Amino acid sequence: MARVACVVFALCVGSGLSWAQDPPPQFGVEIDDQIPSVLAYSEQNKDGSCSLYVVGPGHAKRTLVSGVVDVAARREVATGGFVWSPDGKRIAFASSGRGGARALYVASPAGDAPRQVAASLGQGELSFAWAPSGTVIAFRTADGRIYAVTPDGATKPSEVTEGPGAHLPAFAPRGATLAFVAGQPGGRVVLADLVSGRSTAFDTKVENLSGRLWWSPAGGQLLLESLDGLGQPASFHVLDTASGKIVTIAGVSAPCFGAWSPDGRKVALAGAVEGGLMALYIAGSPWTAPAQAVAGGAASGLTVVGVGAGEDQWAAWSPSGDALLYVAGPTDTVLNRFLYAAAGDGSNARALSRPIECRGFQWSHDGGTVLFVGRRMSRGALSSSAFTVPANGGEGDIRRLVPNVAYIDWSPDGGCAGFITLDMYDRTHQLLQVIETATDLTRRVAMAIEEYAWAPLAR
Repeated sequence: MARVACVVFALCVGSGLSWAQDPPPQFGVEIDDQIPSVLAYSEQNKDGSCSLYVVGPGHAKRTLVSGVVDVAARREVATGGFVWSPDGKRIAFASSGRGGARALYVASPAGDAPRQVAASLGQGELSFAWAPSGTVIAFRTADGRIYAVTPDGATKPSEVTEGPGAHLPAFAPRGATLAFVAGQPGGRVVLADLVSGRSTAFDTKVENLSGRLWWSPAGGQLLLESLDGLGQPASFHVLDTASGKIVTIAGVSAPCFGAWSPDGRKVALAGAVEGGLMALYIAGSPWTAPAQAVAGGAASGLTVVGVGAGEDQWAAWSPSGDALLYVAGPTDTVLNRFLYAAAGDGSNARALSRPIECRGFQWSHDGGTVLFVGRRMSRGALSSSAFTVPANGGEGDIRRLVPNVAYIDWSPDGGCAGFITLDMYDRTHQLLQVIETATDLTRRVAMAIEEYAWAPLAR
């Protein structure tokens, strides 16, 4: 599923002399929505409402998807105002809920009239997601009730939970199986097949599960987080969904992040060490041996960075699982925190971004290139820019893509990247732009942008 990019950010624009190699700003150019990949975006209207559009190959200019229905703003829905279906042929979106009438709709990116599939969802926090099978949509209301509905809207939503209080659910990587932690405080994990209607509950015997959970890539295991008496992270646990056996990952204090390796055999964790610093660990099955610390700690603290949609990022596996990215550096100044690449076991670490402070990173889909946002001095002040660097390269191979950007992400085919900047002539507008990474050709797609998401490749 394509990532939805949150657009709440601040840009640092310097003054004075500029580097000769700096590319010119793209502000002030005409709208050009003939981009090589397909994306959807919501844009603010003059009355403050939002509309949903699609641009890219196969669409005549931009296509209005939402019709006369207002689309919820990013801040109103935990998962974003809209979500692509796994095959890229439909979009589910939440209405803005004016007058308390928030509803869930499904529409075609071709611009057909949107179909309402659920209504009267209230004004509290809402979240929704497609099952990987594309046959059902799950949504969670503010009171912690989870419902399932078919995207054709032929039947009324059916409640998956047995009352309020369920935590945010997560779909298994395939099919339509949903996992969630039930109850407050949580201790029971429920797996619900939204097609058959069958469910299985596991009493984990773990006190105070937080509700955060991560499926392994194959879908057979769940990583769970438990909290201490003060509501802070205490331990991570691995639940085998076939046997119901649960094991606590040993050797990591106050873990706050978990990322499965692509083969599902290891988990990268961020954990607390002496002096309030953080370190990166790698744990592996059977999980009871102490996890191995591979980066950070007293010598060079691990650093969290933001990767859009309000998420925190501590590390990222390469698509093949043979390498890890993370940010670390001395704690005396943020400008000493650089992007590092290491082997999949944490060995052979090398800096990719020095002397650029890294503020977010992601692998290309083939694992050959790293895209990141970094800050360095430009025109006498700190300036954020987007950069690329070969995965097997180093500091001398860094290439600057665009200046004055706080978030950027690859298209699913890797041929271009989307990013958001402020309009220098009207700073109330945030501009959506797309750059073709091979040619540096930049197109300005929309203004007054709220959020955007690339269409999945499976079209």
